Amino acid sequence: MSDEVQTGFGRTGTHYWGCDLKGIKPDIVSMAKSIGNGLPLAAVASSKKIMDNLQGKTTFITYSANHLAVAAGREVIKVIDDEGLQQNAHERGLQFKAGFEHIQKEFPELADIRG
Repeated sequence: MSDEVQTGFGRTGTHYWGCDLKGIKPDIVSMAKSIGNGLPLAAVASSKKIMDNLQGKTTFITYSANHLAVAAGREVIKVIDDEGLQQNAHERGLQFKAGFEHIQKEFPELADIRG
């Protein structure tokens, strides 16, 4: 299972899903928060084999398929793709890393500070 609440939707910059970054193909993927851009929305994606085994045994009703939240989720995914937010996450990540490397180079004594 891959929990993509924090890493999903292009936030890694190089992959749409965090599990893809590590080359993992999970049987179940959970996602929430960013998919609704503030509206309560979560989703679970799974292989047919897993879902067939769960049929009649459990129910997924976290937000009861709120139609407004689902429509918002669809639009959020469009914006991520249309506005190049994954590429922006990648560029900001590189910028952030370069800033840390600069600090480490200029102030090597800070490299060993633990908080």
